[in-house]
Amino acid sequence: IRPWQHVLEPLRGYLQVAQKLVESGPEYGQAWNFGPQPHDAKPVSCVVQEMCQKWGLGASWENDEGEHPHEANFLKLDVSKSAAQLQWVPKLDLDQSLKLVIDWHRAFVHNESMKEFTLHQIGQYQQLSH
Repeated sequence: IRPWQHVLEPLRGYLQVAQKLVESGPEYGQAWNFGPQPHDAKPVSCVVQEMCQKWGLGASWENDEGEHPHEANFLKLDVSKSAAQLQWVPKLDLDQSLKLVIDWHRAFVHNESMKEFTLHQIGQYQQLSH
């Protein structure tokens, strides 16, 4: 189980910290966690299955049962400090995050201008309310 989030979420958090550092000084120069809501922590298999469904066209996956390095079964981020001190909360849920990823990859596969597409997605993200 992993805390899934779109890359724009923690980037927004880091930009908020940078702004606080400029405005208030070194008191904000500390460790910060930015992560999804607890209900968006899902097993890898669930996320991959959802991505296949969103992609369509018969997309599928298969679990590799071979030898793999040990990983923790459950990863979680404590974002309570970011919420309390920065009023940071995620804008996207898991479904919205996966849609952005799928849309981006579809644009890539269709040879769209990725700079334009990415800037468009960033603009859409900025328009979302918390």
